[in-house]
Amino acid sequence: MIIGDTAPMEPPNRPAHEAATHHVLLSHPTASCPTPILAARGVLSANQSGDDAEDKNEWNEGRMVTQLEVLTFIAKRTTAGHAVTAEDLAREFWMSPDAAVGHLRRVWRERLVEALSMRPRRFRFRPEPGEAVLQLRFRLASRGRERLRWYKRHEEDNAGGFFR
Repeated sequence: MIIGDTAPMEPPNRPAHEAATHHVLLSHPTASCPTPILAARGVLSANQSGDDAEDKNEWNEGRMVTQLEVLTFIAKRTTAGHAVTAEDLAREFWMSPDAAVGHLRRVWRERLVEALSMRPRRFRFRPEPGEAVLQLRFRLASRGRERLRWYKRHEEDNAGGFFR
């Protein structure tokens, strides 16, 4: 022991959640929970994130889906005479049902789609308390068609690229 060093020679006999981090072997499980992997800055390689949990979830492998893609899909289904559910979006774009519900909530809130079922006036563009959006069926609203026309005009205006 170095003179002036006040650290104990061995870890105290305490429950794992009360032990100071310098007494725990990092990345080894303790009695109550796994310990975090704490590493000094620069120790992990540049292409290793240190958290591989996101790679194990198959839903994280997909790409970002834009509002234009969602509206185009809903427009095609509406033109064909079919309603769209969150499950349809999830299957079409390979996303989780929660992500599909999120997309539908956003376009519904913006009044770009409308629910097919009869709804109370206050809940025409939002779910009732406790109502599951996953079970609702939607079609493209006139405002959604206008938004698609806006996307098309905007795309034509920028056809030459960003730096013409």
